Amino acid sequence: SKVIYKGVVRPSFLWYNDERNLKHMSIKVALINSDQIIADIKEVIDPDNDSRQYLFNNPLKVILQPTMTLQEDGGQVDHNQSQVSLATWQALTNDSTFVVNPNSVQCVFEPIPDLKAMYLELQNGN
Repeated sequence: SKVIYKGVVRPSFLWYNDERNLKHMSIKVALINSDQIIADIKEVIDPDNDSRQYLFNNPLKVILQPTMTLQEDGGQVDHNQSQVSLATWQALTNDSTFVVNPNSVQCVFEPIPDLKAMYLELQNGN
């Protein structure tokens, strides 16, 4: 018999990440539509039919806010700087784990070290 997990039928998932170690966090950024989502992302496979899904643990939306430095002496204005903040991805739920259809994910990539450190600090409560 299958177990219902937060509204989703939960088959027996095989968990995969870089070292096949369940305690190892795989912090990645996923591009979903125009949103960049940072989370502990794992790929899950249903052994019955080999269907694949992503499991996002503690996802947060990455928000880039361009900053502008004005110089009064008529010098060059630097437009390439951005302020980064993290926000709740799905604000209308208390869930911290989401099963995501891989067809909705355009790509998954490694975050820059500062972004990863910011995410981990929030997760660890520092």
